[in-house]
Amino acid sequence: MTGDARRRYIRHSSNNELRTILKPDPHLRLATAGERAAIGQLLLSAGLPQQDLATSGVVLLVAIRDEELLGCVGIEPRGEAGLIRSLAVTESERGLGLGQLLAERAEALAAAHGLRALYLLTNTAEMFWARRGYHPVAREAVPASIQASAEFSSLCPSTAVCLSKTLDADAAAGEAPASLAGAQAETRLPRTRAEASFDQGYFCAESVLRALAPQAAAKGTRMATAFCSGMARTRGSCGAVTGAMLGLGLALGRDAPEASVQRCYEATQNFLKDFEQRFGSSNCQVLLDGCDLATPEGQVMFKERGLRARCREFTGAAAELAQREIEAARAAGESPAG
Repeated sequence: MTGDARRRYIRHSSNNELRTILKPDPHLRLATAGERAAIGQLLLSAGLPQQDLATSGVVLLVAIRDEELLGCVGIEPRGEAGLIRSLAVTESERGLGLGQLLAERAEALAAAHGLRALYLLTNTAEMFWARRGYHPVAREAVPASIQASAEFSSLCPSTAVCLSKTLDADAAAGEAPASLAGAQAETRLPRTRAEASFDQGYFCAESVLRALAPQAAAKGTRMATAFCSGMARTRGSCGAVTGAMLGLGLALGRDAPEASVQRCYEATQNFLKDFEQRFGSSNCQVLLDGCDLATPEGQVMFKERGLRARCREFTGAAAELAQREIEAARAAGESPAG
C-alpha cells in the first residue's frame, strides 16, 4: 500500500484509529482459486451474489492481513465495459476506508485492462458509489454485454439501482499498483499466446505449454504432443488441461527430492477445480459432447459441429487459469523456479 493510501486508510479509522495503526497494512493482490470459498462466504454474509464466481470470468482482488481475508472486490470484463461487483469488507474492518481502497484499486485494474466504463447494481450502497463518481443509468441504456451478465439477468433484483462510471485510463493506470496491473497483464498474455499458437495449427496441450513456457517452446512442444486430443485420442484428459499441468510443473515443481511438492500440488488442484467449475469436466470426450476423436465418425463430428472453436476456448482458458496460479505463487515468494 502506498503512503497516501495508508494515510487515507488511517484517516477513516475514527474510534479504531489506534487499533488500525498498530496492525500491519492490508496487502492487496489478485485472489487465488484456493481463496474462492472464503470469498464466497464473505459475499454471502454481506448479502451479495456469489453463485457465479467460478463461471463469470470475474477477476477478484483481495485485501489480506496475516493470511486473513479482510475484503474483496471484483471486475467482470465484458467487451470494452465491465461490471464492478462483489465489494465486501469484514465487519471488523468496516468504516476504516478499506472499501474505498478496494474500489479504487479495482477501477485502476479495469482501466489497465482496457475497459472504458464500469457498471454496477446496488440496493444499499448508492451513496458510496456516488461519492466515487458513479451516476444512475437506465438499465435499457446499459450495453448488451453487461445486460447479458448473470448479475443483470438473474442474480440481482429488478429493484436494484444501476450506476455507471466512465474510466480515465491515464489517471487510473497511474494509480494502479504495478503488482496488480502487471499480474493482470501477465495472466492475460499466456491466453493470447496459447490462442495464437492454436490458430497456427498447434494442438491444445502444445499451445498451452508454449504459452506458459515460451523459453522452452521447441522441447515443450514435442513433450506436449502426446497429451493432445485427449491423451493421444484415447478419450483421456483434455489436452489443454494436461498442457497446463505441464506448465505448472515447470514453473512450480521441485528440483530435488527433499524439496516440497505442496505448492505445485496446491496450484494444480486449484487450477483443475477452476477449469472443471467453468466447463463442467476436464475429460476431452465429455467436453466435446461425446465426440470420440479416435474414430472416423468422431472426426466427422468434430468438423461438422465446429468443435475446434470450443477447443480453442479450452486452450486459452487453461493457459490463463494456470498462469493465475503461477503468479499467485510468485507473489507469495513460494515458487522454486523463481
